[in-house]
Amino acid sequence: MPGKKSRGVCKGCHKDRYERNLCVIYRNDGWNYNIEIAKQGYAVAYKKGKYTKDKALAHQVNKAQGIAANSKFGLWKDHYSLMKYMANN
Repeated sequence: MPGKKSRGVCKGCHKDRYERNLCVIYRNDGWNYNIEIAKQGYAVAYKKGKYTKDKALAHQVNKAQGIAANSKFGLWKDHYSLMKYMANN
C-alpha cells in the first residue's frame, strides 16, 4: 500500500519452466500481494499445474482477476484480448 512500510514474507517460491520466480508474498499483517496485483489487473493467475497447490489462494487470485477483467482495470483496459488469452491458457 502506498505510504505504508512493512516487511513482506515470501512463501512457496519456485521457478517455472521459463525460469521465472513464482512466489506468494504476504505482509506480516496478512495482506497478500498476489491477490492485490491480480485485483489491480497486473497479473494473470495460473489455473493448473504444480503452482496451484493452495486451492484457497488460487480461488482468491482467480476471483480478483475476474474483478479486474470485468472492470477493465490495469492491463485489462488496453490489452483485454491478450489478457483473456493468457488467462485461459
